[in-house]
Amino acid sequence: MRQQKPSLRNSFFAWLGIADVTPEAVDIEVVRAAMVELLREHGDERYTRLAYSVLNTTSLETLWYARPSLLQMIAARRDERFARQAIEQLTLLFKGYRPGGSSPVRAGPSRFGDL
Repeated sequence: MRQQKPSLRNSFFAWLGIADVTPEAVDIEVVRAAMVELLREHGDERYTRLAYSVLNTTSLETLWYARPSLLQMIAARRDERFARQAIEQLTLLFKGYRPGGSSPVRAGPSRFGDL
């Protein structure tokens, strides 16, 4: 039986302690429930499209990319500090999932922090 050679990318990220988190490792219903709760507490009729997207998607990636809209919605109703804290708690539910894999290389600091 032939063994597969580890790729440079996999061995490098393993050495750094960075692992890809697959969408299957995250419970999409837990994330969805948390987002619906935020919509219920802080949303109004202006955010029906966002609510529809959150309720009807089967993609974890769609929920991931809905976070900035949730941040904007909460900040408009409360304040930005509260909104950031809420989104940080929501992001923890993704358990390290990042669309497109995990890359330690960043383009630069984001004005939104580590959302």
